[in-house]
Amino acid sequence: MSDDGDSLVLRLLREMRADMATKGDLAVVRADVEAARADTSDLRRDVSEGFAAITATLAALSHQNADTRAELGRQIGDLRTEIRTERDAGRIAGLEARVADLE
Repeated sequence: MSDDGDSLVLRLLREMRADMATKGDLAVVRADVEAARADTSDLRRDVSEGFAAITATLAALSHQNADTRAELGRQIGDLRTEIRTERDAGRIAGLEARVADLE
């Protein structure tokens, strides 16, 4: 009975050894993991660069928007002043339409 038990154990051990990964298999897996890490690093860098570019573009647009708002505000203020002047002089019809168009 001991021989039967030993041969069963040996057979099971041989089957387990056949199913186990070899050093070559592990090397391939490690290489794949390293390639995936490199790809991930490249992707992170690309996303970071893209995010920085978008942030810079948004900052420039925000600055332009502020300049445009300031210019429109100045023009509206000038028109209001002109309307007051024209109202005092009795010539108001065309100026009110210009202010409405700008607002």
